[in-house]
Amino acid sequence: MARVLSFEVGQGTTKCVEMDYKTKNPKIYNMFTIETPEDVVQDGVVARNEEFIVAVKSELRRRQIKTKAAVFTVASGRIANREARIPYCKPNKIMQLVTANASDYFPVDMNQYHLVYNVLGEAVDENGTKQYRLSLLAVPNDVTTSYLDFSKSLELEIKAIDYVGNSVFQAVREDVAGTTTAFLKIEEHASLITIVHQGEIILQRQIAHGLNQAIMNLMESDIFEGEELSYAGASRKFVENKIIRPHLNLDAGVSAEDANEEDLMVRVMITESLRYLVGNIGRVIEYFVSRNEDKPLSNIYVVGLGADFQGLPELLSNELGHNIRVYEGLNKFTAINVDPNAPSVSMNQMIGPIGAGIAPLQLLNGELLKEDKDINLLIPAAVMILGIVAAIIMIIYGKAKLSAAEKETQKKEDTLRSYDYVQSKIENYDATKVTYDELVTMFNVGDNWNNDLVIFMNELEVKMP
Repeated sequence: MARVLSFEVGQGTTKCVEMDYKTKNPKIYNMFTIETPEDVVQDGVVARNEEFIVAVKSELRRRQIKTKAAVFTVASGRIANREARIPYCKPNKIMQLVTANASDYFPVDMNQYHLVYNVLGEAVDENGTKQYRLSLLAVPNDVTTSYLDFSKSLELEIKAIDYVGNSVFQAVREDVAGTTTAFLKIEEHASLITIVHQGEIILQRQIAHGLNQAIMNLMESDIFEGEELSYAGASRKFVENKIIRPHLNLDAGVSAEDANEEDLMVRVMITESLRYLVGNIGRVIEYFVSRNEDKPLSNIYVVGLGADFQGLPELLSNELGHNIRVYEGLNKFTAINVDPNAPSVSMNQMIGPIGAGIAPLQLLNGELLKEDKDINLLIPAAVMILGIVAAIIMIIYGKAKLSAAEKETQKKEDTLRSYDYVQSKIENYDATKVTYDELVTMFNVGDNWNNDLVIFMNELEVKMP
């Protein structure tokens, strides 16, 4: 069975799951989290950061993960989401109808976006005409392009980009058939509310509030004396300790954790920082309840990082007047390879990557995906052609160099032959010199004082007659 690496690149934390791809009950082989450097994720766009790329590659290598296929789930406020109804038609005509009315659905420059749809179900209008209920997404091109670039930098082959709303739904849909259930995916910088009725999404809202301010407040506090907390370290403290109070109002309830007055003020401040999160969740739930009296909420669950923050479900329950619990449906999954030296990670935190690996909603523009595949096919072909051309050039160049060398050698040999007459003169000179040397030697051997006697006698006769 094919495996895939499923990523959720968050502003504070990046999550990765190695799992079976497009299977209802996948096996989880590996899962881990890495702290995302500041400013890597901006409005859903993943900026290139070499330190981050090296960290992800190192973790994959450390865990001996060989899987090269990848999917990503994206949470971005720039991805516009709305429900629409269109006349019933053949499935292959849906995109044509959606595209024709794109400007009515989304008042944006569609040259910068591409449309993605998901069929939620079928409906009938007041005239009894059959229709499709669609979830429409307008996805910025730069968001998908950034994930294509990110997957290439990790040397992975991208299979799909999913929207986080679909990822949550795919991870829980088998457990909520026949009920009306709300899921609150609470992360560091944003939260997503998904309400499912009888196996279909009937409301989904993203709110721009999360746990970030509470984490930052804890980092700046002295509640854990002697510990200088990193962002990830402060987040783990919420998982390991009950820091969040059960009420926003200080006078509403006192617990055993409130005994230390100094710690109490820090906990009050941290809990107060969640007021906007609680308020916005409450408004969405009230909106749904007031307009769907025939669909009472059976359950409200917390998923994502917020599910692991001790005291958060209790705070939400007390403030919103609903029984809000941690979702336990993902506990059916078990990671096969667990690193005992790494911080433990719950399945709730991995709901996004797990859902994206089960049934991703393809956000990739078809043209971009085709272009990327074409590039992936062209690169090896181009390398091969360049190699052949280089080999031919080297052969031609080598032959040219050899021919030039042979011509130069022949030229020098011809030049040498033109000086053959010099050799005979040298030989005559050598023979003459040998004869000369022999005569000089003979003369020197025969030379003595007697040779000068006649000269001496003649000189005496002149001077002494």
